[in-house]
Amino acid sequence: MDIRYRLEQLKIVHWVTIALAVVNVALLSLGLSAKNTATSVSEVIYPPNLMSIILIDSPEYLQFLASLAHPVDEVMMCYELGPFTEKENIDAIQHQLTKHEFGVQRKTDTEKEVTGYWVYLDPERSRALGRLKVEEIKLKGLKDVVLLTQNNPRYAISLGFFKAKEFAHKRLLRAQSLGLNAKMDIRYKNQDYQWLLVKVAENNDMSQQEWLKILHDYKNIELKTVNCQ
Repeated sequence: MDIRYRLEQLKIVHWVTIALAVVNVALLSLGLSAKNTATSVSEVIYPPNLMSIILIDSPEYLQFLASLAHPVDEVMMCYELGPFTEKENIDAIQHQLTKHEFGVQRKTDTEKEVTGYWVYLDPERSRALGRLKVEEIKLKGLKDVVLLTQNNPRYAISLGFFKAKEFAHKRLLRAQSLGLNAKMDIRYKNQDYQWLLVKVAENNDMSQQEWLKILHDYKNIELKTVNCQ
């Protein structure tokens, strides 16, 4: 049954009770009621079409209202903060967040990161052959050529290592134009990134200005709103 309808019905019953009580008092005052059949004013008057009445100011009515109340679920906000690559940075900001009594957890992601582009020639069979090849290349006008004697692959000939792909590609084309079977290889390293997962009740969350104040010294750190798990 609709709650609003039930409340309206209870209000009607309340006023009916009051009206009946007033009528009863009037009858008593006129002496129209017999002494052995008189109804006490303090008694609860039950209309014939209702099984019972709950008065609005009675404990039963208050208990009924309490039964209608549903607890409101607390709305939570969740954020992802990062990436961090230096431990001291993440420790400092986590300390600030825990002072606000936020729920804070860490997670670590490992990603392959490009460190540069290597232009080279396949290894020669020996150091001596490698040196001869280096001299041959230099005579063709290509400088900064190095024979690798300890690195892997051993006796490979390095024509340069570049951070930017465009410069590596230019070096590759230059070597190939001289008749060299040059190749380009992308070099990677594993980089660990740490993130802070923050969970906070919406009514206890910080304002945008407070978040910006915490993140002021962290130029590469992002704050993202995420779904709470």
